[in-house]
Amino acid sequence: MSDTSLEYAPDAIKLAISLICFLEKNTVVPEVVLKVLAIVQRDFERKFVVTILKVIEILTFIYLPFIFVYEL
Repeated sequence: MSDTSLEYAPDAIKLAISLICFLEKNTVVPEVVLKVLAIVQRDFERKFVVTILKVIEILTFIYLPFIFVYEL
């Protein structure tokens, strides 16, 4: 695969290929790779949920007074 074929690839594909190349170059055992990927996935899912909760908290703080005023 040439660099030009990756030029227009989505960022996720570029990152995946870079990670695969890194892991293969460093001869990481497949079982370890799968464990690492599971840890990374849990970490990013947790961060995503926290971000969503913060957005909900901010929106609630901003819009809650308007909801009470509207209901009166």
